[in-house]
Amino acid sequence: MMSTLHLSKVMKNPPLSVAALLIVAVIGLCGLFDYVTGYEVSVFVVYLLPIGLAMRYFGTGGGVVVAFICSAAWIVADLQAGHPYHQSWVVYWNGLNRLVFFLCAVAGIHHTQATLAANRRRLQAFSGPLPICSQCRNIGSPDGHWRDFESYICEHGGAVAVPKVCPDCARKAYASAGTAQVIAQR
Repeated sequence: MMSTLHLSKVMKNPPLSVAALLIVAVIGLCGLFDYVTGYEVSVFVVYLLPIGLAMRYFGTGGGVVVAFICSAAWIVADLQAGHPYHQSWVVYWNGLNRLVFFLCAVAGIHHTQATLAANRRRLQAFSGPLPICSQCRNIGSPDGHWRDFESYICEHGGAVAVPKVCPDCARKAYASAGTAQVIAQR
């Protein structure tokens, strides 16, 4: 039981050397799969798996490096599979096309990760205990500064405060204005 928990923890956050070996092994398996299926079957989408792993463990820079390695692995697998080309430069042109696709995938994964991180920060600003002054209703930030409610919502929630009057306050304001008007007329 304990070893299963330890293995789960290691797989979730493995040492970088283990993650690098895993990525290299997956690239090798992708290249082998590409070679075995032959040049008539395009399986270049499976190369997104090591690119995604590299992005997970090494960030965008790791994803870019692995995208180049995956493009090279695709070229090797294609040539070893015996794909005949009428011109020798076509294989490199196709490899460049794969590289552009892989780099677009890296950009897409990066954008998704950045969006998720921003949403996670926004959600954390509104979860858990939120210190609110019982006198002035200001909200305490984790940095130690106190902000009024509208500023806090705008800063952490991305909302824009729009001044409005709720129906209850409107009735009270109009009632007190009507009372003042009646008193002034007497």
